[in-house]
Amino acid sequence: RSELEALVDEAAAHTQALADTFRLGQALKEGVPVVLAGQTNAGKSTLLNALCGEERAIVSDVHGTTRDSIEVVAHIDGVAYRLIDTAGLRQTEDPVEQIGIARTMSHMSRADIVLWVVDAAHIPADFAAMARRIHSSMPEGSTLFVVFNKTDLLSASDTVAQAAATLTQTLPALRHVAISAHSP
Repeated sequence: RSELEALVDEAAAHTQALADTFRLGQALKEGVPVVLAGQTNAGKSTLLNALCGEERAIVSDVHGTTRDSIEVVAHIDGVAYRLIDTAGLRQTEDPVEQIGIARTMSHMSRADIVLWVVDAAHIPADFAAMARRIHSSMPEGSTLFVVFNKTDLLSASDTVAQAAATLTQTLPALRHVAISAHSP
């Protein structure tokens, strides 16, 4: 029986090594998948456009503008990233927008990196709990970054500092950054 267990363990280790090699090869070929996720109008599409250096996504003040995923390969410091702009996460009765939200969740469940974009001027009260839920839904070994966006609209950085402190207490290993996707 112990020989069978050893064989199963060896097969599992070999399978994991193959999977890791496949993921690395796929990332090198297609770009490291990076999902831009968050609530509607957090600035995900603006960030995508800024990262790829061109207007690839429609940007508007209308909630739910992005309904389908938009994928763009951007080379940043010699590394290919497959940036995936997604539909904003919110409750909606619109069946088309619901499909887009389901696709967002699917992309996050397979991503190597998720940039959770948060409107710094309108940080949800339960955002730390949201970060925990998002992080727990991601594959093992993937990374979640919180991007506090639209800092150019803040009169003071207290809101972001308080949110960052709450985030650090809740998920100490989680990284965050405060930016304005409109500013270079």
